[in-house]
Amino acid sequence: MTWHVFLTNFGDADLERFTEPVRNDVANALLDWTEEGPPRAHHCTLADAELWEHHLDSGIAVVYFIDDELEHVGVVGVRPP
Repeated sequence: MTWHVFLTNFGDADLERFTEPVRNDVANALLDWTEEGPPRAHHCTLADAELWEHHLDSGIAVVYFIDDELEHVGVVGVRPP
């Protein structure tokens, strides 16, 4: 199974605000998700949308949605610690 991980316009804009090492850290984490799928530790619902949040070792929070049927992960936000 291969998961497709993509940045939405919001996630991409958030990521652009960080330094290159932080962007690389996020990219490496997202690359890991392509094989095993995204982590599902922190779940919330916002305006009927199911969102997930994962904190990297650096403290950066990645907010995303999951489409299990299509095996897609859409990153909607990247926040500093």
